Amino acid sequence: SANTGSSSSVQKIQDIGNFIVVYEEPSTAFGNDFEQNTRNWGYFEDQAQWLNSVFRLPYDVGIALAECGTANAYYDHSQRAIFMCYEFINEIDALFYQHLNGDPGYINETNRVIEFIFYHEVGHALIDVYELPTTGPEEDAADSFSSYIMADLTSGTGGQDSIYSAATWFWNEHYRQGVPNSAFWDTHSLNIQRYYNISCFSYGSNPIYNQDLVDDGWLPPARAMWCDKEYTQQKNSWFEILQPFFK
Repeated sequence: SANTGSSSSVQKIQDIGNFIVVYEEPSTAFGNDFEQNTRNWGYFEDQAQWLNSVFRLPYDVGIALAECGTANAYYDHSQRAIFMCYEFINEIDALFYQHLNGDPGYINETNRVIEFIFYHEVGHALIDVYELPTTGPEEDAADSFSSYIMADLTSGTGGQDSIYSAATWFWNEHYRQGVPNSAFWDTHSLNIQRYYNISCFSYGSNPIYNQDLVDDGWLPPARAMWCDKEYTQQKNSWFEILQPFFK
């Protein structure tokens, strides 16, 4: 359960909505298989239950599992829904299968990246629903939100592992895709920047658990020395911003 604190001086919004998982009708055998596997996994139902126990919502927000025709995950303001596309999950799955040469551990890596990306999209949803202020690019704020959930509102080290796996994914994507011109006008930071930013957040939140990031050369000491401060600033900011919306 989340340690969200409480304050009688904070004006709470009315809680009349929920995160609701929806399975969109698939159009292919691939979609049918993925829907069945996703239902059996039950991950998104568990997350909806947790989110509904932590956050007040003024209206329902959908968590749509769908065959999208393209590998993507996004929040749709007009539909008030997060979309997690089967093609996107499949792409992550294939990348880690290849990266780990078929080692069964690739499934855990895939699931952790899905968790980070899902909470990135939850970040977009809450920024929209609560009309939250963001002082920088919203995509960076959504990465920061996901890291905050993983590091501070997740018990044990599972959240830390999810950040680590997501960082690995961004690193791989950087070297797989290179830096196309579109990267400079895209709303997301470069994959390699996202890698360093969330690695720094993870290291700052738990330097002992994540010391190998520095020891193995994945996070330069010149950046690592500031990560505790970066993490503390972001953690405190998210807590202050979200406090009126905690149950």
